[in-house]
Amino acid sequence: MEEKIGYFTRIKIKKRFRKIAKDPNTVMLKYPNHIVSDRPIQSKWYFNCNGVVLLNHNVAGLSHYDLDRKLPEDYLPELIKKISDCSDLEGLIAVLIGGSIKHHQRNKKILEEYKIPIVAEYLDGLNEGESSKDYETKDSKDLVVIPNPQEVLMYSKPFGYLRLYPKEKCLFPNAGWIQNKLKFLF
Repeated sequence: MEEKIGYFTRIKIKKRFRKIAKDPNTVMLKYPNHIVSDRPIQSKWYFNCNGVVLLNHNVAGLSHYDLDRKLPEDYLPELIKKISDCSDLEGLIAVLIGGSIKHHQRNKKILEEYKIPIVAEYLDGLNEGESSKDYETKDSKDLVVIPNPQEVLMYSKPFGYLRLYPKEKCLFPNAGWIQNKLKFLF
């Protein structure tokens, strides 16, 4: 269940997402690939693709694959190796973004084997038996990853702009109804 956050917090997340996405120092990760950087990273159009964000000290890693292009058993150890070349693995955390449930579960298993804690997850993916051509009915996700301070922002059509990590603290637990009322005023 999505944690409800206030309307004005969403506006701040949207502004931060757009500012980082437009910054010339932000690295664009194109599908299918993975990268480690000490600069912000952006990747777009995660339909049925899955992403793994790794955050450690002042570096971040990000992947963007589907199971047809590269298996997580191949790319995730490569990504972990790349981040270990830049920084030690102590304190390494992960955020998972998914468009495929099977892929998501495989990513979780690998991270558990490496003993990397998963601090946040987002999954809106394909269920068993769904065809990959059904992905067009799923909403795309765009990600922005900031290594320092550690932050993972996402845009998803059904939910808008979200901060996946660190998780939002809602000052007003029933603020969701306020958001629904205010969106018509702007």
